[in-house]
Amino acid sequence: MLVWIDRNQLGRRNLTDEQRAVVIGRLYKTFKRDPRWNLKQLRRPWDWGWDWEDVEIRQLKLSCRKGGNVTAEIIAKQVGVGQATVRRAEKFTEAVEALQQVSPKAAEAVLRGEVKDALTMLPKVPEDALEFVARKIEAVI
Repeated sequence: MLVWIDRNQLGRRNLTDEQRAVVIGRLYKTFKRDPRWNLKQLRRPWDWGWDWEDVEIRQLKLSCRKGGNVTAEIIAKQVGVGQATVRRAEKFTEAVEALQQVSPKAAEAVLRGEVKDALTMLPKVPEDALEFVARKIEAVI
């Protein structure tokens, strides 16, 4: 159910880049977590809006043996970005979730796009410095 909500959110035009990255990151984390879920979804490509003629995507099999690159590739093809973007979105999602624990107000400002370079810089912030970063963000907004 949550996967459907996230996929539906990606269709919205009014998402900020930060919100879009969080949705992509959540999708990647969900599919990466349970390979059996991935295989079930691949058996029903129409749920993702894939064309039956897209042989390349149908041939991909998500399994633990193939590694995480396949999951990132599937999500990337669906969303229309590269695999590296999907992996960076996951790191950004984790950083925003950690910031949410420290300061919900600062996390909301990041998601609204009010913090410059948050997509690239927030995942690089060490966990012990998140409180300091949250105070700085709150001071600016």
